[in-house]
Amino acid sequence: ESVLGRFPLEAGLAPHFEVMDERTAAEAMHAARDALLLHAQSGDDKSLADAVAAITARISEDEFSGLMSDLARDRGRFSRLLGEHGLAGLDRAIRDYLGIAVGETDADIVDVSSADGAFDGTGLRAASRALQDGSSTDQARGLTIAAWLEDEGARDTAFDDYCGAFLTKEGGVRQRLITQAARAAAPEAEDCLRTEGERLAVVMDRRRALTVAAATGALITLAERLLAAYEAHKTAHALLDYDDLIERVRVLLESDGGASWALYKLDGGIDHILIDEAQDTNPDQWAVIRALADEF
Repeated sequence: ESVLGRFPLEAGLAPHFEVMDERTAAEAMHAARDALLLHAQSGDDKSLADAVAAITARISEDEFSGLMSDLARDRGRFSRLLGEHGLAGLDRAIRDYLGIAVGETDADIVDVSSADGAFDGTGLRAASRALQDGSSTDQARGLTIAAWLEDEGARDTAFDDYCGAFLTKEGGVRQRLITQAARAAAPEAEDCLRTEGERLAVVMDRRRALTVAAATGALITLAERLLAAYEAHKTAHALLDYDDLIERVRVLLESDGGASWALYKLDGGIDHILIDEAQDTNPDQWAVIRALADEF
């Protein structure tokens, strides 16, 4: 705060800025959140409304408040990501990381995975017949597989049931896909069933990655609007919170313009640096320390 008070213009601040305490900052964030949710409910911003709907479908009201707090706490990192990629670019980067194409849907994945040629239809038909000569569990699995294979038009809608014949609820391949008696009558059936199970496990991983990509895309949309509203409130009232102090000093000391002048003036009054709570993992705080220590 004292550094910014000495160099407000170099830091791009109003000289009369005030620092919010934690309570005031929390109230400002809550006000920004409430205004954002009201705006989403108005229907004037479809992308925001869709983002809120996607997030609230997955978490409770209490978890939503906690999520907003997490976003506020990490807004410095998030702002740098936005500055590097932009909102659309950040969404693409997330999808690239997860191996999901922009615009790809769950229906696309299921459709491709259900098409003839994506699996060993001949082997699976033979395996389903072998299963139907086994135990009651074998028979149920065999009927599920046979029904999915034969009704091509219903494969997409029955895909989850079909996967259930091979996979556990956690998405792993079932340890036993055929009983010993049925396997003895058709030894090749187990390898075919396990190969299909492994294929479906990969498909389910891809579907989960798509869910993560969609949820994260909704989250960054909400975060961008929330933090913009919060920043607008602070700018209008010449307010800074504690995280702003760290971020603004970091930018000041690392910028090409004001850094040399500010460091020159600061260096005359600094004999040593004492670091309290040195276990802190905040990279912005360490950036400030590095900028000051570089002169040493």
